[in-house]
Amino acid sequence: MKFTMTKHVLMDAVQRMQKIATRGIKTDYGMAGRITIDAVKDKVHFITSNGFLLGRWEVTKITDPSVSEITPGITTVDSAVLLKVCDAVGGLNENAVVGVELDGNMLSLKESGGVTKKSAKIETLPKHHTFKSKSQSKKKGFSYEFDAMVFNEGIATVGKYRSPLAYKIKYQMVCLHFLKDELRFACGDGMRFGILSYKTNNPNIEEENGIKHLIPIDQAEIIADVVGAQKLTLYYESPTSCYVNPGSAIELHLHGIPSLTWISYENHAYGGDYAVALDMPMEELREGVKLLEAVKDKKIEKEGGFHTGDFEASSGSLKMTVNEGRYVCEFTGSCSYNKLKESMSDFFKSHYAVKFLSDVVKATDKSTLRFNCIDESSTVIAELMDIGQDADPKLHFFFAPAIKE
Repeated sequence: MKFTMTKHVLMDAVQRMQKIATRGIKTDYGMAGRITIDAVKDKVHFITSNGFLLGRWEVTKITDPSVSEITPGITTVDSAVLLKVCDAVGGLNENAVVGVELDGNMLSLKESGGVTKKSAKIETLPKHHTFKSKSQSKKKGFSYEFDAMVFNEGIATVGKYRSPLAYKIKYQMVCLHFLKDELRFACGDGMRFGILSYKTNNPNIEEENGIKHLIPIDQAEIIADVVGAQKLTLYYESPTSCYVNPGSAIELHLHGIPSLTWISYENHAYGGDYAVALDMPMEELREGVKLLEAVKDKKIEKEGGFHTGDFEASSGSLKMTVNEGRYVCEFTGSCSYNKLKESMSDFFKSHYAVKFLSDVVKATDKSTLRFNCIDESSTVIAELMDIGQDADPKLHFFFAPAIKE
């Protein structure tokens, strides 16, 4: 195997593959941390996997005119060592041409045409990664083309609301919900869920309730990090297998997606028969939540409890209090109290985990938080907004009151 390549092109390929090779690794996967280099005819492929996500980066004479003298062959090396050597060979000259050649059981990298001469050899490893492209079938599976920025924003926004303890696999997933006029990213830890929704036009989706697919958060974050494209197509061959094609030099195959049924989040987030809507200025609410966080009793959390507070609202007034024995605080701010049912009283009181309130106020720069409430013991919908504006995308949360012991 032999070829030449511009340093910055070589570095780009290796850096992207390194992100896959060293993150989100499947337990006991023996091929992690390795990159396979496969030179074929007029192109060079860089291939790697973490056991779940398989990636291939392609460099051709068109994408890099310095690619020449290709002698077909294949080898595999340690990804971390390869990245360091690629960075060192060629020095600060990003346009330096690097010669890559398989020399027995060693991979040789050598700078060509520079003032200084640098070269290094890396031990090769047995076994190679392989990648087979998958053409989409209209009769089988489901495909959807994203703006890459939408995909990246959706994953980054709701992914942080996963379960930190990973006590259930379903709470390590993002649910992608494709509807005729909307695209939703939903994620939560079983107690609190965040939903980011975009207005879209999807005439090919005929199902009234839309189509749902899951994607593991850790793998989705890697995909978002490596694609760097304007468009991104996800092709779900099946619920457990998804091909990612950004229409650029990279192709990805995510397999081993858990086969499970995610919660019917829309029944909680969109099906409420609300009795009251509470509009609270976000700036005031941030100050109140900051006070509530300041009196957190870590001893209670160590014993398995939650840091919680009372939440009381009436016309013109919002009061939040914490009374956990060792620490006590009270915050009073303003609130617009809008009764949606005549049967609803003029006073609303419930009890929420401070962590959930904190997630809400830290998630946005919107001016207003609206709580849509069914009753004091039911799930609350927290909607972030600027009054009078129809935002796109929209971020909102739903969570249940905490049980007060």
